[in-house]
Amino acid sequence: MRFYAFWLSVIPLFHEGASSRNPSRSFTIDHNDHPVVVRPVDIPPSPKPPPPSKSRPKLTPGEYSHRRLLQNRGNATSASVKASASKTSSRRTSSYRTIASIGKPKQVSALSPEQEEAYKKGYTLQFVGIDSNGVEPRDQMALEANQCMIPGNASEGGGIGLTWGTCPHFAEKNKYGVPTGKAKDPKIEQLWQFTIDGKVRHVQLGKCIRRVKCGESGGPFAPPRPYVYDLGFCDEKGAIKVTLWEARANMAAKTLPIGNALNGVQGTCLACGPFLMQQICKGPCDTVEVTTGWTKMPTSYTVKKESQEKDYLRFGPFKDGLCKSYVKDEDAIPSWWYFHKYDIPK
Repeated sequence: MRFYAFWLSVIPLFHEGASSRNPSRSFTIDHNDHPVVVRPVDIPPSPKPPPPSKSRPKLTPGEYSHRRLLQNRGNATSASVKASASKTSSRRTSSYRTIASIGKPKQVSALSPEQEEAYKKGYTLQFVGIDSNGVEPRDQMALEANQCMIPGNASEGGGIGLTWGTCPHFAEKNKYGVPTGKAKDPKIEQLWQFTIDGKVRHVQLGKCIRRVKCGESGGPFAPPRPYVYDLGFCDEKGAIKVTLWEARANMAAKTLPIGNALNGVQGTCLACGPFLMQQICKGPCDTVEVTTGWTKMPTSYTVKKESQEKDYLRFGPFKDGLCKSYVKDEDAIPSWWYFHKYDIPK
């Protein structure tokens, strides 16, 4: 340590004149007869860090999918940030296109394509009943079967009564009574439609067939008023729902259930039938269903009421009429019908 301190005190490391004149050249300084040679030291540059390795660690399929998902989210976020930096009008347009690119809400029909086509058609409702042999439904071209249901005059129940008229599919006849082979086009007041919930709706009036009492009750000791069918609003409780059966081997005693009327008229049939059409009743049709229980508190829930068995009512022509309606229900009525398909006039 003493030697090192002495060396620093007697040897100057820099000479202003010499270092400023030629700093890159070796030089000698005489001081107290001790020659010292001083040389500049070249300091090598620090080595550069090695470039990052391009090899990636091996990832499992799950880790790879997760990383790709994060990368896609990052790209989407950066794209949205860039889009938000544009003008207000362009930003709104971009947002609208993004929403539109997702897809518009699609309206999905509860009907099958065949039922959808059948729903768009209009139908004449021809009551044919049973043939004179009492075994099979009457033919659609029989003279006794030339009766199609149409709306009539206002009924006493506040609706529109139902009556009967000639069917347009019957061929025209000349003055000698010989068919000419030409059928008439139906009028708009002759056409009906079937709904998905089983109701029968008039095309022109937009009202459905309903079952109502004829007139007001005469009192507690008066006989009960009979039921007739007329047209009323489709959301009324009295609006009927129908179901169909078809005859097996054209025998009225052997039937096969079809269900909704749209099931029977779908397809290529123009004169669809014959079908046994009846009204669906859950229990007696004229019985009011009473809900049991007096409160809806959780501690006072009542036992779920068992569903009543389905009952069916047949309906058809009523020659005498009542309350300006000529359609009634009766178990003895052979409620066999044909539905003739037409395009609804615009």
